[in-house]
Amino acid sequence: MKPTGWLVGYILVLSLTACGEVNRGSSSTQELGSSTVGPSAVIAAPTPAATPPPSPSTPPSSSGTVATLQSLSISPSTIRQQGQPTGVVTFTTATESAANVVLETSNKGVAALPAAVIVEAGNSTAAFTIDTASVAADTTVTLTAKHGGISRTATLTILAGPPPENRPGPAPPSPKPPTQPPSRCAPYQCGVIGAAIGTIDGPIQRLAQ
Repeated sequence: MKPTGWLVGYILVLSLTACGEVNRGSSSTQELGSSTVGPSAVIAAPTPAATPPPSPSTPPSSSGTVATLQSLSISPSTIRQQGQPTGVVTFTTATESAANVVLETSNKGVAALPAAVIVEAGNSTAAFTIDTASVAADTTVTLTAKHGGISRTATLTILAGPPPENRPGPAPPSPKPPTQPPSRCAPYQCGVIGAAIGTIDGPIQRLAQ
């Protein structure tokens, strides 16, 4: 009986010891879990950075600038009577496509011009011809070029009188009278006195013979 009681006691001690180890392991696990996932161990998620508002678009470069009508010029701006001065329309930059410029005149009877002129693609200027008429008095005409809602004007003055090629030139100089060759007669034979002496001298010479 005695050895059996000792054996039972030994087994009981081993069981209690094993239970204690299990309990300690469970407590350690719980403590480790609490320290790992507890409220103090929670890491806050990063706040997303605010996205800046889109900046306004950059204006187009000079290569993409829209060409607009800049000026209208006439050369010469003053002409006498009938002639053909030249008009030129100019854009701010070369046109991307052909531009049709409408032309107008304040007096068609004095200064006639085409209804429009075309600035070809890739160009910034175009020229046209103006036909002027004769006027009784100096007349100023206003010419207008229109494109894309923009108007440009220039003035042309037509002066009265014949055009330069028809104006009378200076009178030619009057001809000089022909010059007489110098006389070869002796002094006493020249002029009226010489003639009288010659008239008297002739009979005297005949009598002497």
